[in-house]
Amino acid sequence: MKAKRWLAILPMMALVACADSGEAPIQPESTIAIEASSSTTKPEVIIEIINDVKIDFDSLGIKDYTYPTEFVLGQNLSGAITELVLTFEEYNIDETEADYYMESFLFHFCQNTRFTFDYLEKVREENNAIMTKEQVEYVQYSLTNKFIDMQKDISEEGININEAAGSLGYGRILSYQAEVVGNEVNLVAEFERGTNEFEPTKLYELNVVLVKNPKSCFDGYSIKSIASKNIQ
Repeated sequence: MKAKRWLAILPMMALVACADSGEAPIQPESTIAIEASSSTTKPEVIIEIINDVKIDFDSLGIKDYTYPTEFVLGQNLSGAITELVLTFEEYNIDETEADYYMESFLFHFCQNTRFTFDYLEKVREENNAIMTKEQVEYVQYSLTNKFIDMQKDISEEGININEAAGSLGYGRILSYQAEVVGNEVNLVAEFERGTNEFEPTKLYELNVVLVKNPKSCFDGYSIKSIASKNIQ
């Protein structure tokens, strides 16, 4: 793009020089070609193919996550890990093949009074709490790095995320250590779990495998697997 801009500017400078000298300006062929192409150029639409499905991230307002120099466990990702632990205890990508998965996902990640995240709050504010099929599919893709067509699960009207419920269970990550290996992060965390935040809790060690996903609304990561064991 920089080269094209210089090509367009330099002939204009030549035209000005000719006008000052009184000579008839000569329109270079390269200038004509550039002007013709620029007049028909349309804004680029960012469409990517995920699991053989085209996703228009541009229309969803999604931009690539900017990663810090060192791994940081953000609130969106920490909350997603916590919700998966409270839901499954042991989790891997095979859960997405289970018959109960879609109902569980919608309940815990879209219509949950106990858990929210930045993208969900953006939908609540901008779309009057109505989440479209494409937005639900995007959140599920963010979580798992796997696209699932929800044509049969979400109506054309979408879902109302304010029509939510909560389940028993409380948990939080107390501390963690992270090892970055290529596009994956191996996370070892101390996790506190109980019925609610006022009752006695138990401690668990979590072993979490994350995979980088720049489009993910969970701080640029998807969750590949979680294993947990009781340590107290």
